[in-house]
Amino acid sequence: MNGEEMKEVKKETSIEDLFKFGKYTIILCILLQLMIVNQLGNLFFMSFSGLPPKLLRCGDTSFDGLSDQEACIQYDNIIKNGNNTTCQPEMEYVFRSVNVEFNYLCNDRIKMKNSISIEIVGFIIGSLVGGFLSDRIGRRHVIFFGICGSCIFGLLVSFSQGLVDFIVFRCVIGFFNGISLAVLPVYIIEMINKKDRLWIMNVITWAPTAVIFSILAFIAKDWRILARLSSGLAIPAICLVWFVEESPRWLIQKNKVDRARESLRKICLINFGKTKNIDEIVDESITAELKKQRKSILQNNKSYTFKDLYSTWEFAGYSITLVLVYFTGSFAKYGIVYNMENVSGSPYLNLIFIGLSRYAMNLSVAACDIKFKSLGRRHIMITFILGMALSTIIIGVLRSLGMAADCRLLIRILQIGIVGFTSQFYLIGALCSSELFPTPIRNMGNGQLQFFSRIGTLLAPYLFYLPYPYVSLSILTLFTGAMFSYFIPETKGKPLPESMPTLRNKNDQELKEMIKA
Repeated sequence: MNGEEMKEVKKETSIEDLFKFGKYTIILCILLQLMIVNQLGNLFFMSFSGLPPKLLRCGDTSFDGLSDQEACIQYDNIIKNGNNTTCQPEMEYVFRSVNVEFNYLCNDRIKMKNSISIEIVGFIIGSLVGGFLSDRIGRRHVIFFGICGSCIFGLLVSFSQGLVDFIVFRCVIGFFNGISLAVLPVYIIEMINKKDRLWIMNVITWAPTAVIFSILAFIAKDWRILARLSSGLAIPAICLVWFVEESPRWLIQKNKVDRARESLRKICLINFGKTKNIDEIVDESITAELKKQRKSILQNNKSYTFKDLYSTWEFAGYSITLVLVYFTGSFAKYGIVYNMENVSGSPYLNLIFIGLSRYAMNLSVAACDIKFKSLGRRHIMITFILGMALSTIIIGVLRSLGMAADCRLLIRILQIGIVGFTSQFYLIGALCSSELFPTPIRNMGNGQLQFFSRIGTLLAPYLFYLPYPYVSLSILTLFTGAMFSYFIPETKGKPLPESMPTLRNKNDQELKEMIKA
C-alpha cells in the first residue's frame, strides 16, 4: 500500500480501515478456500460413499429391462424366500461405495441413510461446541482444533471394517467439521472490511470446490481412497491456521488489548510493509475501537448464553427466521445431494454441474453487489428463495401429472438449480446473522444457524421417503421467504454491532422474564 493510502488510514483510526483489501486479505482468502476443501469433502463424502449400485442379476434371476424399484422388489422377494444362499448379486456401479463393499442393497439402503443422519448428530454437537468455545477461548484456536480432528479421523475412517466403526468415525469427523463450520464464517467476517464481505464470500465458496471434489471422487473410484485424499487435503489448511492471527475484535472484546495490538501490528506489516507510523496507526485504531466497544467490554463481564439470542423480540425474530433459512437450505440441498440416485445422469457430472451452477450464481451476485450499490441482502435472498420455490413447484406438478419420465432432462436441470439456489441461503444468512447480532453473542448466533442447518441435513436423506417431496419443499420455501421478508431488515453497509442492547421497553422486559422462567 502506498504512502497516500497510509495517510488515509491514519486519518480514519478505525480497525475496519486496517482490514482494507491487501496482502493479508489474500492470505485469509487462501485459508478460507483450504478450509472449504476440507469442510465440503466431509459433508459431500456420503454423496458418493453412500451411492447405491444398480442390480443386474442375482444367481439365475436377471433384472434386465427392470427399473431400480422393480429389480429391488424381485431381489427382496428372493432374500425373503430364503434363496440368498444361491443368490450372489451382480452389481453395476461407477463408484465403489460402502453399499457395494458391505452389500447394503435395496431395502438395506435405509441403513446408509440412517448412518448419514447419525453422522450429522456429530455435526450438530460440534456446531454448538464450536460457537460456545470460540466466544471464550478465541476463533483461531477453535478452528485449528476442528481442522486437526477432521484430518486425523478422516484418515482413520478409511480403515473401517464394518458399518458400526464406519459410523463412529464419521460421527467424530462430523463433530470436528461442525466446530470449524460454526467458527470460520465469523472469523473471516471479523477480519475483512465490510465492503469486501459479500463478494469474497461469493467468490471463495463451496461451489467450485464441489467440482474439485467430484474430480477427486472420479480419480479415487473407491470410498477408502477418497477418505484418505480428503484427509490429506486438510494439511495445508492446518499449516495456514497456525500462521494467521487471532481476531483483534475478539481480543479487544475480551479486554486483551496488548495481544490485539500485537495482532494488528503483524497484520499491518503484511498489508502496509515497514512504515514508521504503524505503531501510531494501530494505537489510534485500538483507542477508537475501545471507545466503540466500551459498553460491550463492560458487558463482557457477564456470561452470555444462547438464551440471549432471544432476549428481545427483535432478536427472537432474527433468530427464528435465520434458523428457518438455514434449515430449508440444508434440507433441500442435501436432500438431493444425499439421494443422487434420484437425479438422472452421471453422479460425477451432476455434482460438477451443481458446483458450476452455484458458482455462476455466486459470481453474478458478487458482480451485482459491486456494481449496484443499492442491491441489498434482502433483494438477493428473496430472489433466490423465489427461484427455488418455482423450481420445486414445477417438478412437483410434472411428477403429479405422471410426466417425470418424459421430462427427465428438465427435472434434472431443475434439481441442479434447486441446489444452486441454496448457495445464497448460507451466504446471506451468515452475513445477516453477523451483521445483526452484537459481538458478545455473534458467534453463538452463527453456531445456532449451524445447529439447525445440521437438523435439516440430518433429515435430508429421507426427503424422497416423503409421499410428495417437492410439494413439501415448495411449501417450506415459500414460508421461509415470507418470514425473511417480514423480519429481516437490510444490513448492507452498516457497521457491526458491538454491544448488547439495553431492554428499552416493557415488551422486551417481559420477554426476558419469560426466558428466565
